[in-house]
Amino acid sequence: MIKDGQSLLPTAEKDPDAPDVHKIASYCPQCRWHIDVVVDCRDKNGKTRRCRTPESDFLLHHFVYDDKDANGAVGLGSQHAARKYTFTCSAAQCPVKVHIHMKPPHLSDHDIETLTNKAQLRKRWEDAKQMAGDRADAIMARSVDGPDYLNTYLMDALNPVKGKARIPLFNKKFLRTFGRDCDSILQRLGFTTELEVEDDPSSRVWYLPRPAESQGLLESTLRNTIEDTRYELNTIILKIPESDRVGARQTPLFPTPAGAHLERALACDNCVCCSCLSGAH
Repeated sequence: MIKDGQSLLPTAEKDPDAPDVHKIASYCPQCRWHIDVVVDCRDKNGKTRRCRTPESDFLLHHFVYDDKDANGAVGLGSQHAARKYTFTCSAAQCPVKVHIHMKPPHLSDHDIETLTNKAQLRKRWEDAKQMAGDRADAIMARSVDGPDYLNTYLMDALNPVKGKARIPLFNKKFLRTFGRDCDSILQRLGFTTELEVEDDPSSRVWYLPRPAESQGLLESTLRNTIEDTRYELNTIILKIPESDRVGARQTPLFPTPAGAHLERALACDNCVCCSCLSGAH
């Protein structure tokens, strides 16, 4: 599925290879991996005839794997490591290279279990009552609440509003939903915590992440991490039965497929050769 805010999309109105660089930022709603496809011809090195243009003899790019940029994602745990693949068009005068960046989810299966497991939520609620007494919430959190509240906090971090930068640990909904079990999740996403009164646990507060403004769509930043995590949370929320999502703060997003953008960037949209190979006529 496409991530519009992180993409430099080709347009249908002109030659799809005309700009010097395109980026198709996408993610998979099944495995939650993030896939960036960058089609780049900024380093022309004397090559001036891109495939599928009037001056070229070739209707399609022919991409060959370039192992000089291999990232060495091998060994124990490598299936969860980020990786990069580079391909170069084999046409002698074509400057186009394709870089594919694959990044694992920011939220692991263990993180999701921590946020949504009903037994863990009940234990967290019991702990909240021990910690806060009468100030604790009267009902336990639902499975949707953790992903939904975290999604809201991250949205507020991307669009700062005065008065929404801090969350007291003893906030009823926060304490019953996250407690202290989710500290590592929050810290990995850029949240920070401190005691406002020394030696007083009830004064602990969390501060939202402070991502810098975007410095360019080709760079990986904390802002990208937060945006990516929101896409993952959206996927997690949509997998929870609709009847259990009633009253959620965030309305689920229904993103669009990235396929057409990828085809345009790779200059193979509406291609007769591709249609014949696929059996379409």
